[in-house]
Amino acid sequence: MTKMAMLKLEHDDEWAEIGGKFLLPIHDELMCEVPIENVEKGEEVLARCMCEAGDFFPFKLKCDVETNFRWYGLSVQTILSKDKPHQLDWDHLTESNVEWLQCMLVENEYTIPILPEPDGSKPKGDRAKGVNGKITDELKEAVSSYMNRYQLSTDQEFLDHIEAKVIRGVY
Repeated sequence: MTKMAMLKLEHDDEWAEIGGKFLLPIHDELMCEVPIENVEKGEEVLARCMCEAGDFFPFKLKCDVETNFRWYGLSVQTILSKDKPHQLDWDHLTESNVEWLQCMLVENEYTIPILPEPDGSKPKGDRAKGVNGKITDELKEAVSSYMNRYQLSTDQEFLDHIEAKVIRGVY
């Protein structure tokens, strides 16, 4: 069925129109890429082709599509829903600004502290990866480490550099 889905996807005109590329089969999954501006359409076409591959079954199939900038990374929707700070003024960052910073650093494989939930329970979802909106010394150290690694001298250079690296894969 996975092979049939690969064939359907590769011969789908809509997939070609949006610039979709099939990269790799992984068990019963397909890893693909599409330009960021076509992410929603890419999800639809991929799910449709995957489901159509099982048209011979007497029941309808369902396909879950995860959209990430990198394999097992945070979801594109999560990252794009956060507010990029205008500057790194730690005393005036909103929770969404801090989450944006955490998302960018997690996507660059920096370790961000995973804090327990207010009730003491283990965090789930993005919070289990360190995206919690809390400013910690480790977060500040990760920003400093990133700036040193790429020889960035201003906060604005850091913000623009890390965004370009995560969102567009360039710097």
